[in-house]
Amino acid sequence: MQALLGKIKIGSLFLVDPTLKPKSVKPEEEEYTDAKIMFFHPRATDIHEKRKQAGISEGVVSFFQPFTSEQEPIQCISTVNFTHVLKEIEPNVWLNIVLTHPDSLYGLRAAPETKEESETIANAKFHTSLFREEDAKIFHKLLDAFHRYFQLFHGPIRALFTASPPAIFEQICDDFTKNFEFHFFSREFERNFFWNLEFQGLFYCPIDKKQFLQTQLLVNSLLIEQSALDNDGLQHVLVFHDEFYISSTLPHEDIQPLYSYLVGCGESSREPLPSGAYRPLKVHTYKEGGFISFKVKREEESEGVAQDEEGRSSFGKINSKQVGLPASGKTLGYLIGPSQPFDKDLQVMDVFAPRVYIKQSHDGSTKPYRLLVFQGHRCLVTLLYKDDHRFTFSAMDQLTQFLTLHVPAVSQQLEQVVSKVLTKEDPIRFLYYNRMNMAVKFSNLVSKEVFTPELILTVNQMHEAFEGDPECVEQHMNNSFYWVVGLSSLGREIYLIFPPNYTSAKVDVEKKKILAMYFQNLYI
Repeated sequence: MQALLGKIKIGSLFLVDPTLKPKSVKPEEEEYTDAKIMFFHPRATDIHEKRKQAGISEGVVSFFQPFTSEQEPIQCISTVNFTHVLKEIEPNVWLNIVLTHPDSLYGLRAAPETKEESETIANAKFHTSLFREEDAKIFHKLLDAFHRYFQLFHGPIRALFTASPPAIFEQICDDFTKNFEFHFFSREFERNFFWNLEFQGLFYCPIDKKQFLQTQLLVNSLLIEQSALDNDGLQHVLVFHDEFYISSTLPHEDIQPLYSYLVGCGESSREPLPSGAYRPLKVHTYKEGGFISFKVKREEESEGVAQDEEGRSSFGKINSKQVGLPASGKTLGYLIGPSQPFDKDLQVMDVFAPRVYIKQSHDGSTKPYRLLVFQGHRCLVTLLYKDDHRFTFSAMDQLTQFLTLHVPAVSQQLEQVVSKVLTKEDPIRFLYYNRMNMAVKFSNLVSKEVFTPELILTVNQMHEAFEGDPECVEQHMNNSFYWVVGLSSLGREIYLIFPPNYTSAKVDVEKKKILAMYFQNLYI
């Protein structure tokens, strides 16, 4: 599976609403199909091909829906060349992705004389993929990632479709899809795709009380100072150190999509990068006009925040002056925010402040904010402002001075604590997940070389089994690469990773020893 990742491509992606009707008085038969297509990528696809694929989607839904449920939804249909994945992501809004894959994904094709028999992947002539039974779940997670990030930057699809002219809606979807395809189906495919397969949680690294209080002092000082300057425009502050969660004024569940986007849609800066590699969040860039930006007058309030540029999505885009800079632990500036350095002689300045929609866990509603992200060495300080906030030159100037002065110092202190923890000898390999606070922790010996995509798939399969069966408390899986033991208790899950040559008796002995030594308060 890992060797094939870069070869799988999006053939098409489209949104369908089976309830939509043509607006004409006497519509032709084809118009009924056309009306149901909300968006189709690539936009240049022939109309007959669009109708064909939309018809397949509608037919699959109509035929299988009576036999499915929310617990066991329609997942996908697969052939030798294509996998058609579909899911109802919002009421009556079906997201479809048609993936093209190489011949070797499901084994070699049958000989020409047996071609008629080998039209489907279920044919016994195929040497099937090890992960064939899990492919539908894997690709369904791709649909979830698409919808999660689309909602983060544009809110619910139905609301955007209703509020926007058709041409603008299509342009926004197309721009978003191009960036999404770049992130998940290019050279970044493996790291981004499998990041989003992992637990929907926050990576924790133990830090001492003193350093946590220092970080909280930074957050509180920032909120107090900005409150005096911009009439409480700054609502929330989030602090991350590399891939690790440090602090947030919002609940964990609310920030998870934004955290996953900022840290996961790109490689962690701690990861060793080859010479010439670029910073995290390096993006597929458009012209600067593709950024959402507005002018801020010196010492004056702007006359309002411009709406998103028509037909553009901010997903995957960063400040134009940060694009192309080499990855560095000494970076200082806005990834998302005003262009730097400020020119004191100019009367206006550019601020790239995309709108993001945060889902409120307490009532399920969605609230828009304006997003700024400042990187001070290895620290990411994320600032969420009121959606209608009016930035001023003086406030932005003082904010930048504050962040430039204080964030590098906090980053250096965090780096010392984090490095000390990461270099500590740890004799076992494990992954820990706490469903209550969404904490994800790794042992130090679970490196990226050990925690391979195949192992991620195995752990996710076990995780889904725990969620699907509350009475399941222990699972074992082994192959020629590793032996994994999964344990679940009271919303906590631990996955122990052993060498493949261990016997079941030795695994049981080591498991009991580790639980008694490390997790005796969790498993008694």
